[in-house]
Amino acid sequence: MMSIARLFELDGRSVRFLRVYVFCAVALCILAGVVVSAGDVWTFGGIDFRARLVGARLLWSGIDPYSYVWMPDDPLRFGDPIARYPGPSRATYPPPLLAFYGLFDWLPYTVQRGVWAMLEWAAFLTTAALSLRLIPTRSVRFLFVAAVIAFMASSHYWRLHVERGQYYVFIALLLAIELVLLDMSTGWRSRLRGVALGIACALRPTVGLVVLLLWLGRDRTVAVRALATAAVLAVLATLPVGGSMWLSYKANVDAISEWVDHYAETDYADRTFGPVTHTAPTVIEGYDLTRSLEARSRNATVQGLMNGGGKPLATALLLVWVCMSAAMLVWLGRCRASRRTVAFVSLVCMVVSDLFMPIRFGYADVLFLPLAALGMTLWPGLPRPVRVVAGLMAAIACVLSLPWLDSGTITVARDVCMFAACGILALWCVAAARPHPSALAASA
Repeated sequence: MMSIARLFELDGRSVRFLRVYVFCAVALCILAGVVVSAGDVWTFGGIDFRARLVGARLLWSGIDPYSYVWMPDDPLRFGDPIARYPGPSRATYPPPLLAFYGLFDWLPYTVQRGVWAMLEWAAFLTTAALSLRLIPTRSVRFLFVAAVIAFMASSHYWRLHVERGQYYVFIALLLAIELVLLDMSTGWRSRLRGVALGIACALRPTVGLVVLLLWLGRDRTVAVRALATAAVLAVLATLPVGGSMWLSYKANVDAISEWVDHYAETDYADRTFGPVTHTAPTVIEGYDLTRSLEARSRNATVQGLMNGGGKPLATALLLVWVCMSAAMLVWLGRCRASRRTVAFVSLVCMVVSDLFMPIRFGYADVLFLPLAALGMTLWPGLPRPVRVVAGLMAAIACVLSLPWLDSGTITVARDVCMFAACGILALWCVAAARPHPSALAASA
């Protein structure tokens, strides 16, 4: 903030007024986003939310949600107008996540839509508040509020997140909680380190890469607690149906992945699953589920950029990236790097691995919220060239988050800038690390 004051020759009073104006602008962005989201929830039924809720209903009814095929005589509460019958289930989510979405199943569908939308906004604001706690410098906090929160709250991809009824913001919240507990080494709160990460891992298995990397980075107590928490939730979620549900889950994900891989083949679904025999009603439980907000983003992954092809290439790149990530964390563990450094590099490795998954749309960018705050804590110690390049990439990513700019091409460009900014900081952390004296003595 002081550098901004010097640049524009502002006195202390002007700086205070500038803070007030910026915070008011951020509040207006958030308020406008809430109003727009309320209109979306009223108008659209949340096509992704429908898939998770139907899966949750089936799970809690003792039915395998991954192999179930709705029939016209079945209850409408199990019907999905977007699903293909016969065909793979749209519930491509692990059992713990489906169980989580069954919390409010006793409420009417229209009420659940509103409840979950409010929970997503609450999770977003709580994640932002917790992320602010990670930043010790007041001027950097101001920058985080002015840039990251304002641009995310007003972005089209966050609007799409709430309209679709996505879950990524809950993962971001769990990661923010874990990061806040990161520096606590004593007291009862220190014993909770790893629990939030384990819950996130159970809800989204790709977070398991962070657990592996933390183990390699010598933060093994957290890794063990995370694994134990994830295992307990995985077992509890399978009790209504049985352990075989995990095999059905894998088979369903494989089927969806193959479908994405053959995206360009218009007759692939008919050849693989057979012709469509029936469909669920389009208007179901108070909503026309065939209506949805325009998704300006696109599938920004290796397979998505190759129009569904490139699965062997994506798999090979993922293996290479995991090996590189493991090597970086082993090096940081040998250097006895700080917990924040290990956590930041681990999270960067996780979000980059999403590029090699079958599907990743723009609404997943909310995961950068706690990551951006953690990266800003490293900012004061960065060399000037690293600051300039990483800061430029982050600034471009913020500008490309403006709602009227969003498009398929913009999504890819924004993600490239976000990944570049985080990647540059992560590589600097690895390059700047030096072996611990005890490690040097052992090697000698």
